[in-house]
Formats: sequence, C-alpha cells, structure tokens
Amino acid sequence: MKAVTLNIVFWISVLSSFAQTDVNKESVLKNSVNLNVGTFFIIYGVTFAANYERVMSITKNGHIIGTGVSIEGLVTLDAYPIYVKFFGLFGKKNKKLELALGVGTMVGNPDFRSFTISPLIGYRKYSLENRSYFRTGIGLTEGIYFGGGFRF
Repeated sequence: MKAVTLNIVFWISVLSSFAQTDVNKESVLKNSVNLNVGTFFIIYGVTFAANYERVMSITKNGHIIGTGVSIEGLVTLDAYPIYVKFFGLFGKKNKKLELALGVGTMVGNPDFRSFTISPLIGYRKYSLENRSYFRTGIGLTEGIYFGGGFRF
C-alpha cells in the first residue's frame, strides 16, 4: 500500500508541473477529482474508480485536453490498475463528450501484474452553479459506470 501511495503522489506532482500557457487562470478550474462506480454486469461484479485530472489546454471552442491519474478495480479482486490517462472533453458550455485513454499497470496480487490500457467514452455535465459535475460512460476496465466529481 505504501508503494501505491508513493506512486500516486509522484504522478500527481509530475502532472501538476506541466505548463499551462493557453489556459486563462482566472476563469478555469484546472484540477478535478471524481469517483465512479460501475458494473461488468453479473459476470465480474462491481467496479470502482478514483481519478485526479488536470486541464492542460482549452481551445477557443471550449474543448478541453488534459491528463490525470486513475485507480480502478473490481470489488471482488485483490488487484487493481493504476493509470496515467490522457483525455479530451468536446462540446459546448456544460455538456461534454469525454474520450480518454489510460496506460498503466496492475498492482496488488502478483498473479495479475501486467501492462494494461483503458480506453473510455463518456458524457459529462457540469453544474453552472457550483464546481460539481456528473459523468457516465463505458470503459474497458470500468465497464458501464456513473459517478461525480468536484473541480478546484
């Protein structure tokens, strides 16, 4: 568990150090955390994910490109993947199509250690009144998921 914590701290510090020359610092909340639950139906059980994300750039059309760290897994397994992910959010105002690709490794049970990728397609709806958002979609390791997050 200590190695996992050190890995997470390392990746958050790396991702936070990127320059953000084209992001308006006054109007954009550049960091977010979110939690998701999902399912691979009855075959595999319930999935979970915890994510930290950082906005890297925003286009004039409002599209967002960013990177982050994700910890995902199945409740029934004692192994879970840790990813570095790259994502894009495309759409107008507070409704966005989410496309992401994570690259990582399995941690926990030595029988499951391997390199793995995690593509994801989803939908996000940001609250205009506060910093929260809702997300749903389908991913290779999360299955069909829903969750929420907070921007800061």
